[in-house]
Amino acid sequence: MSTTVTLINVFTAKPGKQQELARTLAEGNFFSKQPGSLSSSVV
Repeated sequence: MSTTVTLINVFTAKPGKQQELARTLAEGNFFSKQPGSLSSSVV
């Protein structure tokens, strides 16, 4: 049996801190490196 899971996390960043948050999330992209992972993105 195959199961697909979609996770959506919403973060609120103070003005001027959005790029720092995006960089931190991209660096800590743990799930994209796990076996069976299809994709991961930060937008």
